Amino acid sequence: MTLFQRLVGHVAIKLCLKNAIGKLKEVQMQLLNQKQRPRGRSGANVKTTNIVATAKVRGTFDLTLLANRISEIESSPQRPWLKMRLKPENYYIAFYRSGKFLITGVKDFDLIDQIAKRVLDRLKEAGIAADLESVTIQNVVLVDEVDISTTLENIFVSLDDARASYEPEQFPGLFYKDDDGISYTLFASGKMIVTGLTDIDKAERNIKKFKAQITT
Repeated sequence: MTLFQRLVGHVAIKLCLKNAIGKLKEVQMQLLNQKQRPRGRSGANVKTTNIVATAKVRGTFDLTLLANRISEIESSPQRPWLKMRLKPENYYIAFYRSGKFLITGVKDFDLIDQIAKRVLDRLKEAGIAADLESVTIQNVVLVDEVDISTTLENIFVSLDDARASYEPEQFPGLFYKDDDGISYTLFASGKMIVTGLTDIDKAERNIKKFKAQITT
């Protein structure tokens, strides 16, 4: 790989990750404040921190009607969607004119369908009929732990630099993106944030593979 290609690769990675750095810094501070959990069987340390799903109803949404009839909804001329907090858990719901609504802030897969139904029940209470067509998982964020016996600098050198990025003067985590588009943010403590997941079985295989890469 030429120097020019290496530079292009680094620039591309930085551009893709720039928007995520602010949120990852917040997550990092939460992780640093957590106590080390005792290790158990494989996968015992993996924790789901956020699930993003999209629900689709038949037809489209009249956003003006929704905003007028549902008091919890917040609207803004600068946004082409409406947002709502589903009480009491404060799950974030975003309605789109296309007939889709986004669900986020959930940590349990078993709750997704229930939450979609609760949203439809709230619409029904407001006199707005809607039939659910589908619910699709868009993204899952996991937090995991890995035993690392070397520095992030050494791990970065061992990885494909077209897929990895590490600039400690800007952010204290190492970024890596695998062949399936799953992204990893690894910290010196061994804490790891995994995003871009939709299939948990595939995620477990890929996480195991990435751990093997950075610990051998």
